Amino acid sequence: MSHNYSYQNLQGKSFKSEDLSNCDFSYSDIRGADFTGAILTDADFSYAQAGMKPQWEITMLILAAILSAVSGATTVFAAYEPVKFLIPRPPAQSPNIPEFICFLLLLSVNLALLFVSLRQGIQKAFSIVAGGVAIVVPAIGILAAIGTDRNQFFSWFRAFRTINFIEAASGKTDVGIAAIIVPLAISVVATLIVLATLSLAVVLGRVVAEKFEFLIMAEAMAIAVIATGIVTRNTARYFNNLPSQIGVIALATIFAGVLASLSYYNARKVLAEDENYTWFRQVAIALTVIGGTSFRNANLTEANFSHAILKSTDFTTANTTRTLWHLSKKLDWAKLSQTILEKPQIRDLLVSGDGCNKSYSNFSLRGANLIKADLSRANLKEADLSEATLEAANLENANLTQTQAIGTNFKEAKFTGACGLGTWNIDNTTNLEWVDCRYVYLLEHPKPRTDDRERRPNSGEFKPGEFTMLFQKVVETVDLIFRNGIKWTAFIQSFHQVQVQNEDIQLCVQSVENKGDGVVVVKVRVPLEADKFKIHSDFVKIYDNQLKLEERFRELEGWRQRQEIENANMKAVIQQIEATCKDRVVMLNLDYEKDCVIVKVQIWSDGHRYPVKFEGKLPDATEVVKNYQDWREVYYKNRDGSDRIKPKPAATRHSETEHKQILQELAVKFKTKFNNWLNSEIFCPTVNKLREKLNPNDEIRIIIETENLQLRRLPWNLWDFFDSYPKAEAAISRTAADRAIKLERYRTKIRILAILGSDSHLNLDADKRSLATLPNTEVVFLVKPNRAEFNKYLWDEQGWDILCYSGHSSSKWDGSDGWIEIDATEKLTIGEIEHALKAAIARGLQLAIFNSCDGLGFARELANLYVPQMIVMRELVPDIVAQEFFNNFIKNFAIGESLYVSMRQARQLLQDKDFYFPCASWLPVICQNQAEVPQKWQYLAKPLDK
Repeated sequence: MSHNYSYQNLQGKSFKSEDLSNCDFSYSDIRGADFTGAILTDADFSYAQAGMKPQWEITMLILAAILSAVSGATTVFAAYEPVKFLIPRPPAQSPNIPEFICFLLLLSVNLALLFVSLRQGIQKAFSIVAGGVAIVVPAIGILAAIGTDRNQFFSWFRAFRTINFIEAASGKTDVGIAAIIVPLAISVVATLIVLATLSLAVVLGRVVAEKFEFLIMAEAMAIAVIATGIVTRNTARYFNNLPSQIGVIALATIFAGVLASLSYYNARKVLAEDENYTWFRQVAIALTVIGGTSFRNANLTEANFSHAILKSTDFTTANTTRTLWHLSKKLDWAKLSQTILEKPQIRDLLVSGDGCNKSYSNFSLRGANLIKADLSRANLKEADLSEATLEAANLENANLTQTQAIGTNFKEAKFTGACGLGTWNIDNTTNLEWVDCRYVYLLEHPKPRTDDRERRPNSGEFKPGEFTMLFQKVVETVDLIFRNGIKWTAFIQSFHQVQVQNEDIQLCVQSVENKGDGVVVVKVRVPLEADKFKIHSDFVKIYDNQLKLEERFRELEGWRQRQEIENANMKAVIQQIEATCKDRVVMLNLDYEKDCVIVKVQIWSDGHRYPVKFEGKLPDATEVVKNYQDWREVYYKNRDGSDRIKPKPAATRHSETEHKQILQELAVKFKTKFNNWLNSEIFCPTVNKLREKLNPNDEIRIIIETENLQLRRLPWNLWDFFDSYPKAEAAISRTAADRAIKLERYRTKIRILAILGSDSHLNLDADKRSLATLPNTEVVFLVKPNRAEFNKYLWDEQGWDILCYSGHSSSKWDGSDGWIEIDATEKLTIGEIEHALKAAIARGLQLAIFNSCDGLGFARELANLYVPQMIVMRELVPDIVAQEFFNNFIKNFAIGESLYVSMRQARQLLQDKDFYFPCASWLPVICQNQAEVPQKWQYLAKPLDK
């Protein structure tokens, strides 16, 4: 639901787990606000101020001051312990040589520790000391245990007894080796504490405000120098001359100042995101986000954080797909665990938009928002740009070798001079509309001993739209190009050998295309992650060797025998193509039985003739059906006449905003209840079996078979099961199915009969334009025909492949019957044109599309005539939604996508209409005759057997 929170003080507010899609938080103060688990899709946080509330900032400053004071006080121990060996004790007047050596030892150890921390990070210094302690402490215990008075040699080890270390800690100096080990331990531990506390104090001060960074440092330095000088002065009174006394005091204070300065230098490295200080930086950030704004686990898809202040904000595990970070401030002091923003280089790119001449090779930029980013001359080799948006981005001269770009939006991007496009990974979800490109190179480097990088086009420049036409296709294939025809025996043997060499990769022939002039293209389907270049090169090498062997074979065998082998191999390839073209079918037969729904599952897959069968149970569906009816009742109110059904007077009317709000709330409630029902404990075993049998890359037709009208009406595409299968789509079916007897026919073009019926308040010209531009079609438009004219055209001897109806329609409340309005005054039921429809089906009618309202009633009647496939709207449909759906569906279907994939893509594209027309993507549904196999566009105009 959309709310306006802009310019508001929302400090400390809790929006935990709320749906705040499309809400406006621009210029608001969200310090300390809790958005944990919230849905913030398309939310606007531009110029918002996030972070800690003022009281938490004061707490952090106090903590920083305490840590600074601790570091200053601890510096005294780190500096004084080595220097005290230079201070004489009565009756001596000056330190002796052993004491001077002890001073050098302690000083050297501390300096070595500082050097390690500067070069390899504080955590490395801690790990070295921890390792030393793990060795020294047990060793001291062992030496103390073997110390005894009975043996002169072992008697020396008595110096390692615990009492000696206790006396050394109390200040005694006549306890042997313990008098050296204890000061050394104190000095080392003190140095580590100074390094950690002062670095952390400086970082905390910097996060709150930059000016406090220097105050924190000044506090620590003052305490360290002054306190060290005082302590050293109080113990240096035994010097017999003043210069020596002053020298020792100066040495101690200098060492204290150096230690504090180097600790501050460490803090600066933490601030600069030095990779050696990553762990320490994470600890500092973990402290600064306490009491700060939280977006943990939130859905920030396409949210806008441009110009926002984001310090002390927790984005851990948030969904940041296509989130806009342009010119946001202090994002480096937010907690970004398990997001693409963890890497400083990526974070800088998303904030500044400047990636010119920089390397992002092997980086994950999945879901990044790089609108208008400058990536000219950038190295994106093997980078993952999947689901990212680079709309209007500058990719001129960029390296796109092996770049993953599945679902990436390159609309209006500049590609001139980009290289490596021969190996980048795109598919039909990659948007290349209106790309600005003069030329590109398919290769990253020239071929050996040439300067050929395979320029496209080979000469001249791309004309508008040519780049998109060249690359916008499904590329989950390796194209094998044969310029002098195919030798099928060599092909089969070579292909089999490549399959053996790549046994962990599923390879299958998808299609064979004759391009003329002896040029044949064989498309081999491969997984997305496969090395297409290797597969292609392996095949070419093996195939060339097979051709050489065949030359010898041809000399020994007769031509007739050779032709028989060729024909057999050709048939094998065709059979493989047919097998790979079969998609997977899941049949769910639903039947009420007492207080549950019995589910009988059948799965056809892997080319097997017989299905896999098993059963399951769903809980009683009464509550789910009631939730849908509640939603449907509100949905039918406040209609404005723009639906493809004539408006009826409403008993109760709400404002448009109130109506949308209520409808969206009921939609969320129904979707939740619906998925809870389908994910119920008793049905989980059935779902798990389904997942075992299905592959996420498969095209899957899931057919809901039931005679229960309420279950047929439910929008099954909302089942979250479909989220794991991007090429799966649901259809509904009656339990009875049969194939109508078809007459043999042959047509060179796809024939479409388009009925444009009653158009009150409708724009049917949009549907007409969508049909008029289709390739290889013969479209006959009947505008508001009378009953006789409609019948006459249905009886046409040439037959029709597709029947389209656009206009007003309706069904009875129980979905048992329906009618279409062919003009302003005449309604037509299916029963009134039953015989004409049967004739059309016999002559090859494959698909009936009713782009009109409330179509489940006449779909039920058409199913009795055994129409192969139908597409209808399950409820009222706004005119704009109907136009958009029909255009997207018929466009995808005409370019070769399957009926079910085209349906899913067209439905998903309706989701951007949900704000204005809630639940628009719920409306279209396929009604499938189980006895028929859906045909792709290119096979509609082929001859059919009897």
